[in-house]
Amino acid sequence: MNIMNRIKENKKGILGGMLALTIAAAGAYAYLTDIENKTNTFTVGEVNIELTEPKWDEENGKDITPNKEIEKDPTVTNIGVNDAYIFAEVEIPYAVSVDVDTEIANDDGTKTKVTDPELFTYTVNEGWVEVGTPVKDADREVVKHVYAYAKDNIMTAVAKGDSVTLFNSVKFINIVENYGLEKTTKEINVTAKAIQTSDINGGKTAPADVLEVINNQGPTNVANDF
Repeated sequence: MNIMNRIKENKKGILGGMLALTIAAAGAYAYLTDIENKTNTFTVGEVNIELTEPKWDEENGKDITPNKEIEKDPTVTNIGVNDAYIFAEVEIPYAVSVDVDTEIANDDGTKTKVTDPELFTYTVNEGWVEVGTPVKDADREVVKHVYAYAKDNIMTAVAKGDSVTLFNSVKFINIVENYGLEKTTKEINVTAKAIQTSDINGGKTAPADVLEVINNQGPTNVANDF
């Protein structure tokens, strides 16, 4: 083989080695990638209320007489985590007028005839409004009143740890004798309900609308009665 042919062969060998090296190097490459992860932590809130009557004394509810005023202060406390909208239902017994209207004695001794009078009266504290009209339950002989903690037809949020008192006392009406009430037992039932303040059926805030939602769920706390 002459010198020129040897040079040509050597060039081929060198070129082949360079090609092999390039391919080997290309095989060591990888795609550039990156992966990140985020975990979001959510803490579920809580709507929880407590219904108490700090001033209620069961002894005061015994052997009551007309016009007697008894301390009874249904108080709802938000013991949950979230703000809450609060409702209170009060069931007042009434005197059933059968053949004639029941007579109520006035302060001056005169009498007024009324039909199925509620046996107890009370004054609702500021901040509460009655929702709808009272409903008479003839089977149980009670009238149910529903109140919302609200103002200007907008529910008022009760913050964690805050308390709201519906009324401070009740008064037995000055009913005339001989209507069959002597030695009977009557009860006042108070029920408190609460619901979260946000995201209620598209953002409802009117007492009647919020009450409709909460009544479909039905959780309650019940206070003392007499």
